[in-house]
Amino acid sequence: MKKSWFYLVILALSAFALVSCRSTDVGAGGITVKATELKADPAATDGRTATLTVQFTNENLFALGYTRSTHKLYLAGTLIGQGEVKKPFGIPALNAVSHPATLEVRDPAYLRQLAGGSGANAVPYRMETVLYQTVYEDDHVIKIQSDGTLDLSAFTATP
Repeated sequence: MKKSWFYLVILALSAFALVSCRSTDVGAGGITVKATELKADPAATDGRTATLTVQFTNENLFALGYTRSTHKLYLAGTLIGQGEVKKPFGIPALNAVSHPATLEVRDPAYLRQLAGGSGANAVPYRMETVLYQTVYEDDHVIKIQSDGTLDLSAFTATP
């Protein structure tokens, strides 16, 4: 009887070890994304296009690469627009890189009002980012939400 309990315990521990060693696909952690600058596009006369500078920070000990990224920018709680970094980019280990995203502005008049209102250029923002990554033949999607304040003085300084 004691041998059967011994074998049962060994079997249970083996099963636990196999289950706990199983790999799950949760994507790379240690990635932060923030909006650093918003500029009006001087070529867009209707104000429906702007350039959003996005900073990607990699806190991992290994480099990461992405095929593209999409961004939804909210200023003062209102969706301003959606943008995309269309070209592939990499982030070195323990480093940060910035890339411009072309932002399609939903309401240019509201954005101009925010940028020029009451002399305060720092506006609270929230950004929803989706990073697209292809590893061998597998496609991965990593969603990140960030918030902070965005200085709109560069937006008002451009003609």
